[in-house]
Amino acid sequence: MPQTIEIMSEDAKVILLLCGHLGKASQVKPLALGEYNRVARWLREKALRPAHLLKPDNIASLAQEAAIDETRLRMLLERGMLLGLAVENWNQSGIWVICRSDSEYPDRFKLHLVDQAPAILFGIGNRSLLRGGGVAIVGSRDVDDAGKTFARDVAAGCARGGVPVVSGGARGVDETAMSAAQAEGGAAIGVLANKLLQRSVTREARDGLANGQLLLLSPYHPEAGFSTGSAMARNKMIYALADYGLVVSATYNRGGTWAGAVEEMRRDRARPIFVRIEKTVPEGNRKLAERGAIPFPEMEGGRLTSDWFRHVADVDAPAQIPLFQDIALADIVKEPQPTLHKLPHPLMQSPAPASIYEAVVPVILNALDEPTPAAELAMHLGVSKRQLDSWLKRAVDDGAIRRLTRPARYVRKDDCNDE
Repeated sequence: MPQTIEIMSEDAKVILLLCGHLGKASQVKPLALGEYNRVARWLREKALRPAHLLKPDNIASLAQEAAIDETRLRMLLERGMLLGLAVENWNQSGIWVICRSDSEYPDRFKLHLVDQAPAILFGIGNRSLLRGGGVAIVGSRDVDDAGKTFARDVAAGCARGGVPVVSGGARGVDETAMSAAQAEGGAAIGVLANKLLQRSVTREARDGLANGQLLLLSPYHPEAGFSTGSAMARNKMIYALADYGLVVSATYNRGGTWAGAVEEMRRDRARPIFVRIEKTVPEGNRKLAERGAIPFPEMEGGRLTSDWFRHVADVDAPAQIPLFQDIALADIVKEPQPTLHKLPHPLMQSPAPASIYEAVVPVILNALDEPTPAAELAMHLGVSKRQLDSWLKRAVDDGAIRRLTRPARYVRKDDCNDE
């Protein structure tokens, strides 16, 4: 039964006019995400909101300063009739729309993806799940039976522990994990790369949508077809909505599962990534472990809670404070700010080091109060994992730090006892 949709804000209407595909045939190309980010930055600099673009006087200035064709902007903003028809059709199908200007837009996207956060989200199902959290369970479409069983068991354990499952809704691992979570009474979030409308009316989705266990979400038009680029782009959204990732099966150096996991592991403040490690896993799984993914341990008791994942990943509790609530000037994507850390006064007052490496080693040692994964240490210090890895390797070679395995962690050399 179609859901009742509240009145759309003027800001959201403008974002849809600028970025939305509102009909099969269009005389003007909607703004790409990078172009809209230029619009958003211009609005922020001028202390304006998207709705202010409905005033013709602002268009010329925007076009010139954001380097976007003025005629194109005006034609996009004149699509009011098409927008009205599109919104009515979406409403009748139960599909709602959230834009970056809306308070319901997931803070996780803005925090984790920054300028890659999509301008528009289409969704159907339980909106409360937009706050995200849980485990992103991903893997190949052509996963073997052992992988399906593993995905099913982990997803069911998450459901029993009250942990949502986030995935991509594709055949194979994604569908298996999402179905298992719902069958066990848990929640599932599907971030789709295509055909949101078609997927929402399937028999598999209807019950979950009706009872509030399922949320289907997509940054693409509800009737958009599949493209490899769209599938790759939505992978980062899956990780952004979750607290942790779990790769069930990945083909080495090929495919969306591998690319998405590697991209996430390279990201500053990356989500901790687990990986299935068994005798028969694909080579990609083992290569991810070599890159720092955490081998998923054997489950005990069949109930996986948030505390269990946090303990195994050895990370602090995920941040719950929405840091981007000060976006009243527009939607507006904030530029990432450097993380400031207080350093012990003796280090700050020590003689100038001969190199950057010599300067950072005391800081790293000071942070290693206990065995710590590289990803967590990078997050704590506010540096990229790639840069930290080079310093850690040199510190290990110099004998200042020791690398532990299973899982990979680092510890001060003088703190090593029985490990």
